[in-house]
Amino acid sequence: MLNTPIDEILYNGSEQAIGIKSDGKVATCKYIVAAPEYFREKSMPVAKVVRCYCILAEPPPHTRESGSCQIVIPAAQAKRQTDIYVLVLSADHKVTPEGRYVALVSTTVETDDPAAEIQFGLNLLGHIIDKVVTVDDVLAPRSSGNDDKVFLSRGYDATTHFQTTSADVFDLYKRIFGQDLEIRTKNASSEE
Repeated sequence: MLNTPIDEILYNGSEQAIGIKSDGKVATCKYIVAAPEYFREKSMPVAKVVRCYCILAEPPPHTRESGSCQIVIPAAQAKRQTDIYVLVLSADHKVTPEGRYVALVSTTVETDDPAAEIQFGLNLLGHIIDKVVTVDDVLAPRSSGNDDKVFLSRGYDATTHFQTTSADVFDLYKRIFGQDLEIRTKNASSEE
């Protein structure tokens, strides 16, 4: 039940989740899978991420007028412990009107001045029409979820290429079903 306010988590006598109550209605289940923000008491902060969402009128300089780009600034180059990530998308991806670009610059917070930590990435964008900076906790589950049947994902880290998010999906699957998720591509010439 996406984007549903939760009034109560329903548990059985073994303290395992068996459903939720929302707006007077009950939905039963074998287990709950949720983002950690829904269960603050079952999650903990493991890092902070600074993100700057920017609106651009043109693609960043030196990107060959590309409608999208992904830039990873290595930590050593930025004299940091963690990389800085830059993602630019455009109308090609149906995320902006024609002639506008949206950029996201993010990194893991290492100092008391998070906004300054992303300046290296912001400098690559050229003229920024408008921007919003946020600092958020990255939450992680306190337990595997096997005991109470509440399986929590990890919060989004600074990466913009979804590698860690994909790894989290595989981890969730293994915690829930007790085995690795196996994804195979179907070869047109195979007999599978």
